[in-house]
Amino acid sequence: MITRRLFLAGLFAAGAGAALQYARALEPSWLELQRHRLVLGSGGKPPLRLLQLGDLHYSADTSIEHIDEAITLGLAQAPDLIALVGDYISRRPPDAQRLVESLRRLSSSAPTFAVMGNHDGGQWVAQFGGYHDSAPMQDLLRQAGISILHNAATEFELGRHKLTLVGLGDTWAGECSPLRAFAKPMPEDAPVVVLSHNPDSKSLLRLQRWDLMLCGHTHGGQVVIPELGWAPFAPVEDRRYLAGVRPWGDRLICVTKGVGSGPALRFNCRPEVTMLEIA
Repeated sequence: MITRRLFLAGLFAAGAGAALQYARALEPSWLELQRHRLVLGSGGKPPLRLLQLGDLHYSADTSIEHIDEAITLGLAQAPDLIALVGDYISRRPPDAQRLVESLRRLSSSAPTFAVMGNHDGGQWVAQFGGYHDSAPMQDLLRQAGISILHNAATEFELGRHKLTLVGLGDTWAGECSPLRAFAKPMPEDAPVVVLSHNPDSKSLLRLQRWDLMLCGHTHGGQVVIPELGWAPFAPVEDRRYLAGVRPWGDRLICVTKGVGSGPALRFNCRPEVTMLEIA
């Protein structure tokens, strides 16, 4: 005889099974486009269109076809500038030259700048069979025509827009050096945009002058409990900065939920392509 308790337990098990199937088979490939409009400095200019991509995680969990789809969606927005915020692979690329070909589509369309993530090489991922430092991944990105900002800064100018771009090495990788990145005084007449894989790195930059930080790493939490907004697996200390644009004092931090997934599991947290319009 089926009791009420057994019946409810069966319903719960069926629902949990369906949710797991959705989270593994459907949502990781269901890309969305997120748009944000920001004002840096005085504003009053035609917006600069900045495409932000992160956490591609090319691997057995994230196919190159999915990455290509994200790049196609991003390039369809006609960006003026492209910022890549790390974790292009999970350990080592299944096909390095195929990844180069995909990423070259970005640099062929607009100036493209990149920083490294914890999966791209360094002390953290080396424990799991990844590169011992990020040099091999930097090499691949350069082959794709992408400019690397590894604890370095550069100035970018397009039309009436002038930005200083600062790129940090990853904190988990043991390659983050803010003193090197900010070695030169930042120009006072241009907003300073920091590219840093992990949003927790903001605490290392309290004394530096910057206006906007572009990050990834969190995957938006990857699994977010509906209604509660709780992301139990988010790999950051400060869980206020999991996704979207949030203030940090008088500065802004934009965290993309990322393109890929590692492992291939997302729930209530779709992968995203992020488009910023900066006035």
